[in-house]
Parts: sequence; C-alpha cells; structure tokens
Amino acid sequence: MKTASISRFVSTMLVLILAVGITTALASDVARDPLAVSSSAQPANIDDGNLTKVGIHDMQRPAPRRDDPIEGKWLLLYEYDPDYNFWGDLEELFVENEVDYDLMTDPADLQEADLCQYDVIWVGDYQPDSWYNAYNENRQYIDDWVENCCGVLYTCTGTNENEVKPIHPGGLTYAGGCTDFADYGETNVPPEECSLFGALGWEEGHELYGNHISHTYYDEGDIAEAANGDDYQILIVAEVGGPYYEGPRDVGGGMEPIVARYSFGGGQVVVTGTTDSWSWLNYEAECTWEVTRHLIFHYLYDLKEPCECDPAQMIQDLIDDVQELVDAGDLNWMQGYFLIGG
Repeated sequence: MKTASISRFVSTMLVLILAVGITTALASDVARDPLAVSSSAQPANIDDGNLTKVGIHDMQRPAPRRDDPIEGKWLLLYEYDPDYNFWGDLEELFVENEVDYDLMTDPADLQEADLCQYDVIWVGDYQPDSWYNAYNENRQYIDDWVENCCGVLYTCTGTNENEVKPIHPGGLTYAGGCTDFADYGETNVPPEECSLFGALGWEEGHELYGNHISHTYYDEGDIAEAANGDDYQILIVAEVGGPYYEGPRDVGGGMEPIVARYSFGGGQVVVTGTTDSWSWLNYEAECTWEVTRHLIFHYLYDLKEPCECDPAQMIQDLIDDVQELVDAGDLNWMQGYFLIGG
C-alpha cells in the first residue's frame, strides 16, 4: 500500500471509529428507548413484567435435553381449535422440540408486544377467516419486526376452505386458492443452497408426496416483487391439480412454487403452502414432508443474521479488516493498535 493510500485508510478508520462510537451510544439509547428501534416492533407501553397484559403466554421450557437443542427465542402466533384442527395441536411440536417460546393467540395483541425480543415468529396454519382478517389488519407490526429487528418469519398457508389470504411482508399472498391441492412435489435447489435439504440429504429434485402435501401455491414473480428483486429462493415446486401420487413421474411443466424463502429488509421470510400441522401430526397422511418436523426449527433459526447496525459486529468487522492489513504488511502493529482504539 502506498503512503497516500495508507493516509486515506487511516483517515477512513478514524471516521469509522467515531461512527462506531456514535452508533454504540445510540444503541445504548435504543435499549432505554423502545421507540428508537421501531415504534411498531417495540411499542413504548410494553410492560415486561406482565406478558399476559398483551396476550402473550410465556411457554418457556426447562433447559433442552436434546443433543441438538433449538436455539433462540420464538413466538408462536396461533390459536388451537379442537373442532377445526381435529388432527392435533401444532403447539405439540414446540413442546416436543423443547423450544423456548411464547404463545400469542390473538393477532390484535401484536400492537402492544415487544417483538424485538424474538428471533423467529411462526404463524400457524389452519386458522379461520376471522383470525386472518385480524392478522392482516395488524401485519405492519410483523413487517416492521422482520425489516428492522432482522427476524425470521415462517408462515404456513396450507389450509381448508378459507377465503381470506394472509398478507406477507412486501404484500405477498398466495396465487392459488386454498384447495389447489398437490400430492407430488420436488425440491428445487441443491442441498448446498438450503441447510434443511442438506441436513436431510435431499438432492435437487428429491420427491415429496402425500395426501394433499400442499393446498396452494405462489407465483415466482410475486415473490421476487416482495423481495424487491433481491435475494429469494424457490425451495419446493409441486404439481398443482395433478393426480394422486402413484410413484415417480416425469411431469414436465406445470410445477408451481409451494415453498419459498426471501429477504425483506434485514430479515428473512419463509412461506409455504404445505399442510404442516396435518403432515406433522397426522402420521396416517404418509407425507414425506413429515420428516422435517424437527430440522425445520434449526433451518429457520440458522437463517437469522445479525443486523447491519449491530455495533458489536461493526467493531469486530473493523478489527478483522485491520488485522488483515497488519498481516499483509500494509500497517505495523502500532498503527493497527491505534486504529482499533488501543
């Protein structure tokens, strides 16, 4: 590195150090002022000592006993109705997997919840139209959380006889109806591009089948638009309206997206038309999606990334960059020590 280049770099580093100091101070203010992050995701009137005041039920379990415990803090947004969900309660999976989670049954309670404490929010399937109406009316709180708190949102839209479509971040809704059934699907990306498929050993084109594995589908153009043309993946495609699964077949065209992931702000969104609670709780469905009942938790948590505005991460990135310059001989150890605030 030439002397002039080093001088410019030193000046840049000094400015960055000052910026990090300011950011750290602001982050401290954020911790004191919940409105500084997002007035929607972290409302000012939250009462941390009384979660039930905002309709959140603390379901935290003892320390996980699994060899591969599920990480993070989760929110399950879902209401169980034994008459409607006659095959079982989705919450059983959170108990089975020993997840540290809270339960919220009424989407209207999103208005007063401190969502930034959660790493992942899971919106359950098989809810009635009235529930989805309430969800859509309060969805800006979810959108703000994904965008500003770098959260991971999982929404299962597989359902029966509903006319109200849940609206996902970016305005995405499923393209089909709620009875556009598919009994046969295939993975659409190689395992190295999806940790869930990698953990399961599913190669691209791995076959999925079952009794109505999916109830609807998405349009790839709509997904790309919701992601602002940014990062997205079509993870699984299915033969919508095809015959009941009778074995491997060459379906050619007509495969529609049923599971997708896309970026939204600083967070991630995973949407699926699969009938999750049916597949995972009703073993007689003989659905190959059932085997994801544990690994799906790891996959979702692994999608979470630190926010770009994280002061600690900014400092670590600075240290790493300076260390590379010292190792390359472009800076001596004293200059490097000074630049990282020694």
